[in-house]
Amino acid sequence: NYFESQTRRYLANVYLETGRTNDAELQYKLDIKLAAQPLPYSYQKLLNIYNKKKDTTKYKNTVTEYFKTCGKEDPAAIIYYMENLKDKNDKQEKINNINIVKNWMQSNTNLINGIKSNAKWWNTWTNITISCGISPVTRKK
Repeated sequence: NYFESQTRRYLANVYLETGRTNDAELQYKLDIKLAAQPLPYSYQKLLNIYNKKKDTTKYKNTVTEYFKTCGKEDPAAIIYYMENLKDKNDKQEKINNINIVKNWMQSNTNLINGIKSNAKWWNTWTNITISCGISPVTRKK
């Protein structure tokens, strides 16, 4: 329900402003479950909370969930996930995920255009793809 989602987001923002981070976290999680509005907003708010708390486990889990849920449509989800992958030693895992993203890019040019439109995102994407021996751009078939 859209109005419930609006209320949850409003409450979460008030909670954040008043230092009630755990309550804000809960409201954003409930908003994601509702799926009444675009999900990236609440995912990114959660990631900001976990980053400030330095809660790496929740951060990594949320990045992965965000990528799996929104990656086909949201360039930010891809970049958050790629930044999370860059420190992993498993090159094959990186390659597999890059190939997933490149397949998404075949059917949604907004993904690559969105990444290219942000210099930091483009740098992240280019660095991880090239480090795996893969071109950062996808050629049309």
